Amino acid sequence: MSNISHNIKALRIQAGLSQHAFAQWWGVGKDVVSTYETGRAMPPLRAAASLSNKSGYSMDTLIRKRLYMPQVIEAPRIESGPLTGRQKLYHVNN
Repeated sequence: MSNISHNIKALRIQAGLSQHAFAQWWGVGKDVVSTYETGRAMPPLRAAASLSNKSGYSMDTLIRKRLYMPQVIEAPRIESGPLTGRQKLYHVNN
């Protein structure tokens, strides 16, 4: 996986968004995010520049460095209490 592919996924996970919601925020088609995240295609310069502007990360950072990606784990189903249903938890590696 290239750095930009990794970083697209990292930004989406950090934001807690589905691929569809991230695509809407970024202004690209919903299937495009999956294609970029898996490295099957690279975003064109215009799309990468748009992501840079919207995310606040420089193009250099998005292309050359790897952003932190929290590990997403599924919590067990909780029947009652403040958290109900399946919740996404973010595990921070120390």
